[in-house]
Amino acid sequence: MSTTEATSRAICTLVICLCLIIAIFAWNVLLIDYGVEHLDDCPSQPMLPVWMIVSGATYMFVLFLAYMNRNEKDKSQFQKLLENATALFAFAWFVYGADLVFTCRDCHQLIHNVSDDELGCNPQKVYAFSLASVIIQMVIIVMYVCVVVAALCCFLKNNGSSSEC
Repeated sequence: MSTTEATSRAICTLVICLCLIIAIFAWNVLLIDYGVEHLDDCPSQPMLPVWMIVSGATYMFVLFLAYMNRNEKDKSQFQKLLENATALFAFAWFVYGADLVFTCRDCHQLIHNVSDDELGCNPQKVYAFSLASVIIQMVIIVMYVCVVVAALCCFLKNNGSSSEC
C-alpha cells in the first residue's frame, strides 16, 4: 500500500469517526432537550422525560471519558473504574428505559394520534422519540455483540495466529 493510499484511508477513517461522534452528540443533546422540554407534562409515563435527560447526559459523559482516556496505557485505576461503572450504569439505565417504553399501558394510544389534551403528552417528542432511541440502542448493542462474537470466532479459528480471518 502506498503512502497516498494510507493517508487517504486515515483521512476517510477520521472523517467517518468524526461524523459518528457528531451524530451521537447531537442525538444526546436532543434527548436532553426533549426530556427537559416535557419534564412535567407526560402523565401517561412521567419517568420517560427523566429517562431521556439522564440517558443523554450519561452517553455524553461516556463520550467525554472516551476522549479523555484515549491512551489505554496511561489510565489510572480510578479512570478504569469510572469507565466501567459508567458503562454499567448506562446499560442498566438503557434496560430501565426499554422497560418504560415497552410496558407503558397508555403509550400505544400515543402512536395512534390521540390528542395531546387527552394524555397530556406530545407523542412525537416524548414517547416516539424514546421508542426510537431504545430501538436504535438495541440495534447498536446487537451489532456490537455480533462484531465481538465474530472477532472471537476469528481468533479461535486462527488459534491466535496472525493470519486474516
